[in-house]
Amino acid sequence: TVYTFSIVFGMGVAAYFEHVDIEDFEQVAKAMELEAHFGSLYDTMVSLLASITGGNDWMFYGELLRELQFGEFYFVIFVFHITFCTVGLLNVVTGIFVDSAVMTRTQDELVQSFKEDLQQTTDEATRIFKMAMGTESRGMSMEVLQRHLNHPWVRAYFSGLEVDPNEAHIIFTLMDTDGSGELSIEEFVSGTLKMKGHAKGIDMLSLMFDHQLFEIHFDKLCKFVETELSEIKRRLDPSASERRIKDVHIPSKKIARIAEAPRKSKAIPYGKSLTAQRVLPM
Repeated sequence: TVYTFSIVFGMGVAAYFEHVDIEDFEQVAKAMELEAHFGSLYDTMVSLLASITGGNDWMFYGELLRELQFGEFYFVIFVFHITFCTVGLLNVVTGIFVDSAVMTRTQDELVQSFKEDLQQTTDEATRIFKMAMGTESRGMSMEVLQRHLNHPWVRAYFSGLEVDPNEAHIIFTLMDTDGSGELSIEEFVSGTLKMKGHAKGIDMLSLMFDHQLFEIHFDKLCKFVETELSEIKRRLDPSASERRIKDVHIPSKKIARIAEAPRKSKAIPYGKSLTAQRVLPM
């Protein structure tokens, strides 16, 4: 922006220098002052930058530009340059930095607030567990939890966490991750943190994943049961056994040899029978 306006003002100053009467002392003095501030592109850019950053009064440069040919035209352009840079450009840049600083502070505050909330919930859950168990070192049983949830302060605290204190059995089952029948202090604190508030997106995704996994395993189980029942039915069906016997093909020649075999075999004398010799006395 400064570069563009510097070119415009530089062209106006160059046109003014061409019409300066070197014999007029007043014009020469004004030309020298213009050359000091707008004599080159670099000097013009420095002057414009000083006018919008407070390095010099912007009206000082405006009065110099009014001395040019069509001076009011250049003065209006100069005022537009001041207005655009001060109200528009610099405010936008300042707003960007301020917004970035505010966002950074907001993120830090969000993290700090989350840590404080987590620590407070952990401390309160630990306090509730110690109030219920007292000096006992064993875990919290179902009966102890149900009895302690009837305490007014405990009921109010769990209600504030959006956990229904009347569902003691469900709360105990969800907290007892190892299935030991007793809650350790770690299980109680972790369960309290997990049950706090509404269901989150990751909770819904976990349910969807478990449901899809269950569908896959259930489909495999159905196919396995169907296959096994078909096999059992096939084995228990009598008609299927008869069909299998009929399907066995025995050659006719072999059947004839089997039928003639008893007639061709020699009879064993009674006296030479091994069974008879062992059973009957000679």
